[in-house]
Amino acid sequence: KKALIVTTGSAHSRALAEEAGASLEAAGLGWAHYNGIRPNPLGSMTAEGAQAARDNGCDMVIGIGGGSVMDASKGIAFAYYNDAPIFEYIYGRKQGGQALPILLIATTAGTGSEGNWTAVFTDTDHVKKGFALPALYPKESIVDPELMTTLSSRGIAGPGFDALAHAIESFLSVRANPFSKLYSRQAILWLSEGLPKVQASPSDLETWERVALGSTFAGIAIGNAGCTAPHGIEHPISGLLNVAHGEGL
Repeated sequence: KKALIVTTGSAHSRALAEEAGASLEAAGLGWAHYNGIRPNPLGSMTAEGAQAARDNGCDMVIGIGGGSVMDASKGIAFAYYNDAPIFEYIYGRKQGGQALPILLIATTAGTGSEGNWTAVFTDTDHVKKGFALPALYPKESIVDPELMTTLSSRGIAGPGFDALAHAIESFLSVRANPFSKLYSRQAILWLSEGLPKVQASPSDLETWERVALGSTFAGIAIGNAGCTAPHGIEHPISGLLNVAHGEGL
């Protein structure tokens, strides 16, 4: 009946939230806006967002943004039903399995969070950890390359390298299987060919389609096969130094 739209606090993100809200209203649905997400989202943001959902009577979460927003949206949907700090669940000290329905709209080609059941959070003591749970699978995801044509060069390069790392690492993972390798291999092809082209020409929508889908394919691949050492090494760097994940990789 009513969605909590989750974004960063930028003017561009607020404009996207308003546009999405207008679409919801046209369909007879209500919405509220939580824009408290920052890069390398803290676990505490999930509790704040979940409380915003409760306060506004929301029964679903729509995340519009890059990896930080999409991961935080998953955490908010989970925290709605599980009110202990999320790191209690990440460390296995508490168990929870329910979340609000999640819809994700990717505005970068990077994390592939729109295609898997994982999310990554930073604790207050600078520990960065991943969280995986079936309830975190989005019910729907929208991958629209038109949302990516206004990205800066840095906004293409960092997330793009993250996506390529997902594709390569999932292919090399000891958990890789014939199914996941189909996605990894295709993602490597689309991303390695397409990223230099969209860097040179950000308005190249045809190439963006392949890059965006490559990112999603890589996200599906890591959802099945996981990542390898580079991601494991990078998470402490992001946690300690607040480095953008793709640049850390």
